Amino acid sequence: VAVKDPVFRASMWINCWESMVRAEGPVPERMIESILLALKGEDDPLLIDFLLGYLQSAWWTFLPEHNRALLQDELERVLWQLVERAPDAGKKNSYFRTFRNLVISEQGLTTLEHLWNDKLKVKDLILSEEDKITLAYELALKQPARHQYFLQTQLSQTKNPDRKERMQFVIPALSDDEVIRESFFESLKQEANREHEPWVLEALHYLHHPLRAQSS
Repeated sequence: VAVKDPVFRASMWINCWESMVRAEGPVPERMIESILLALKGEDDPLLIDFLLGYLQSAWWTFLPEHNRALLQDELERVLWQLVERAPDAGKKNSYFRTFRNLVISEQGLTTLEHLWNDKLKVKDLILSEEDKITLAYELALKQPARHQYFLQTQLSQTKNPDRKERMQFVIPALSDDEVIRESFFESLKQEANREHEPWVLEALHYLHHPLRAQSS
C-alpha cells in the first residue's frame, strides 16, 4: 500500500538508511536498487532531493568498487530516464546533477560531453556557466587522458572573471599528474592559499574523490 504522507515516507527511509549504516538492515546494493525504484514513482521534490542524496552517499561511500561496476548500467539508465521524463525543470535539474556525479560509463560520459559542448539539448534542462564548469570538472576527472582539453576549453569559454579565477585555483587538483596534485595539496599549508574557503573545499572534493582513492 502506497504511503501518502511524504514525511512518513521520509522517516521510513531514514530508518532504512540508519539500519544499512549499522549493517543491521539492507545491504548497500539493495538500498540503491530500492531508491532507484522509489524515484520512479516519487513526486515530492524535497523527498526526491533527499533520496538522491542518499543514493550518492550509498554509491560512493558504502558500495565496493566491484559492486558499483555491476550496477553502473542500471543506475545510469534509470537516472537518464528520470532526467528525460521529469515534468518540471526543478526535478529535471536534481536528476541531472545526480546523473552527472555518478556517471562513469563510456556512453554516459559521451552524453555529458555532448551536453557540455551543446551537441545535445534536453527540454527544460538549462545549463548555466557554473553547470558547464562542473561538467568540465567531472569529465576531466573521469577521462584523465583528456583532462587538459576539458579544463582549458572551459577556462577559455568562461566569461565571469571570478569563476575563471576559481577555476585556475581548482584545476591543479584535477591534474592527471600525481606530483602536481601533491604539490597543490602541500600548498594549502600556507594560510594565504586557503583564503577562499569554498574554492579550497571544491578542490579537495576532486583531489580526494573516491575515483582517486588509491592516490589521494
